[in-house]
Amino acid sequence: MAEIKQKRIVLMDLNVALSSNFGEMRNYGFLDFVENHEKYHKWMVELLRPEFVILITARNIKWAIPTLKRISDETDWQPNKALFNDTGIDGQDAPAIKEWQMVNRVFKKYGDDTSIYHAIESNRNTRAMYANLGIESVHDCARGKNRWFRLPF
Repeated sequence: MAEIKQKRIVLMDLNVALSSNFGEMRNYGFLDFVENHEKYHKWMVELLRPEFVILITARNIKWAIPTLKRISDETDWQPNKALFNDTGIDGQDAPAIKEWQMVNRVFKKYGDDTSIYHAIESNRNTRAMYANLGIESVHDCARGKNRWFRLPF
């Protein structure tokens, strides 16, 4: 039985989909990037602000506090829930990490009615995993000059 019922839950990818400059990470040490340089698509944050959002990422749990602080400092917003990688699965395998999080955490807390979940996801293999779970997912439009004026679901 679900602990909390929501009408709609947005599963938000962090790297690339929310982070607007993740590609610049290679120019910094990771902690320096997270604490001082990472930027976020503010237009995406504005679309997410009224939603119930679970930030779901392959980023290691050791970066959770500085990442969430940076998001708050940069956007004055926080997701309702944030799931960082504490699964023991290699961080390069985002689909496996996010599937584990969905099955073992999200479904157990919020229910397994997949019609309430909508994912914004940059990784095509992770979008395929969501589809296998019965969850609608859309490619982030954050690359290039595209931007949304409303969520596509």
